[in-house]
Amino acid sequence: MVQNDRPRLASMIKSDYLAGLAVKIPAIFWIIIAVGVVMNLAGAGGGGLVSFDQESARSLPFLAVGSTALAVPLLYWRYRYFSGLFASGICYTGTVTAVAFRRRRGYVEYAFKHEGEEYRGFNSVFKNALTEILKVNDKVTVLMDEKNKKKTFIKELFA
Repeated sequence: MVQNDRPRLASMIKSDYLAGLAVKIPAIFWIIIAVGVVMNLAGAGGGGLVSFDQESARSLPFLAVGSTALAVPLLYWRYRYFSGLFASGICYTGTVTAVAFRRRRGYVEYAFKHEGEEYRGFNSVFKNALTEILKVNDKVTVLMDEKNKKKTFIKELFA
């Protein structure tokens, strides 16, 4: 069982689909802007292999700032949610029942018993070292939100 009482932001970004998107989408815009600046400084902006037309170039900063403005509160909310879940969630020992990936995305399904009744859940995840090691019949720690019993997560993916 995992003994960490706080989620790790890096693990959350790597594994959690929503947190990962909150980081990756703004990062793409900022990287495109950086490449454009470097190309412009190098004098390749006018007709090399890659060129930016002026209309597209003007909209990129707005897209970068806008996506960042949406992503930061989303990531903060997600981290706060998992911090609260680590602090007050109910831990159960569960069993992985399925793991599937398609390209870089996937899900992990699991089952556990709560008050004598079997519950099933799944986490949408990105494919990475943390999620690839999970196999069917592996034992995992399942965190259940005591306010909403339908919200469950595999603790090892966020610790």
